[in-house]
Amino acid sequence: MRFDFEVRGAILTRVKTPNGWQAKVENNTSNIVNANAKFDANIVDGAAAFTQADLSYFRGFAELGAFGSQVLTPSTLSMRLTIWIATNMDMTKFRKLVLSKKQLKISDAQPSS
Repeated sequence: MRFDFEVRGAILTRVKTPNGWQAKVENNTSNIVNANAKFDANIVDGAAAFTQADLSYFRGFAELGAFGSQVLTPSTLSMRLTIWIATNMDMTKFRKLVLSKKQLKISDAQPSS
């Protein structure tokens, strides 16, 4: 199983990584006017064990922030979450699910307790 989360118009300030997964976060701030970020994660062993209940992982899995003088608003933000799930035991066939900004919920960050 693998997923990619791509953002344009913001940077990633916090991400949750599932235990045992390999993850990479890239914040590209070379364009101050329109920063972008990418969060990739994957697991080979145990991917079949990722069940419907595990999808709750994606609730609040990333926090976004503005970079420099950038103003972070829903209208300037672009997001896409792509999830690949193996459909056979040798992991040669996959199902792909792509969710756009319209399908993802954006909410204000909750204060840490």
